[in-house]
Amino acid sequence: MTNEDFIYHYTTHEAAFSILAEQKLRLSNLHHLNDRGEYIFTFEYLGEYIKKRIEQNDQILNLVLTELENYIEKIKHMRTSICVACFSTGKDDAAQWYRYAKRGEGVCISFKTKKLQEIMNDKHGNILPVKYGDEDLVYTELDSAIRFLESQAKEGKFLSRTMADPLPKIATFIKAKAFDSEKEFRLAMYGCGWPSYKFSFRDNSLIPYIELPITLDCVSEVILGPLASNESRAAWELNLDILHRGGRSPITVARSKTRLKN
Repeated sequence: MTNEDFIYHYTTHEAAFSILAEQKLRLSNLHHLNDRGEYIFTFEYLGEYIKKRIEQNDQILNLVLTELENYIEKIKHMRTSICVACFSTGKDDAAQWYRYAKRGEGVCISFKTKKLQEIMNDKHGNILPVKYGDEDLVYTELDSAIRFLESQAKEGKFLSRTMADPLPKIATFIKAKAFDSEKEFRLAMYGCGWPSYKFSFRDNSLIPYIELPITLDCVSEVILGPLASNESRAAWELNLDILHRGGRSPITVARSKTRLKN
């Protein structure tokens, strides 16, 4: 469970209104995010971490490392069944506006974290902060994974199969240190695949995703980007009232206080 009260999703006007009108979040397959190598990063990072700890006469850790290297090579050519939606703890963040919200012309939806947590609990998914390489928290996760794999190896269990359970879930929430400015939170669902997948089209590729039903009471605020048009506030207020069956919407509409150049 997170201590953050709100997390923020930066996007376009069209995508934001689709989320609220259809009351669905889109969770994309982990292999099709902007940084396609990030999923592999955790496994390689874990391998390097084991090498730092390993002793030449430690047969168990040597076995774990060998199995891990084989597993990394295997998953490079496999599609994961994990789907995620990405958020940030950064409210009204200039970099997020520029990168994900049409260079400041889009919007940011403020979600109530506890409400999303309730939904994820019902779906047996996770909502957690991303941990970035070289943080103490990352080492804690890796130590836990190594101890688990060591215990399995000592019992003579098949490590490749054992790794398929905890490691992908850990990898979902670890990224390289270079991305720490994103202050990312993720929703993750496991075991996704046919027939639940739908597809979007981006950069000449089909992007598999699933839809997660939400309710409007998950949303506290819509923040208009620093370069959004002056007319967009009235339009959003009207549209939100319509979504609440013509009544006054409890979702507030605000404008960004960040300054961006055209």
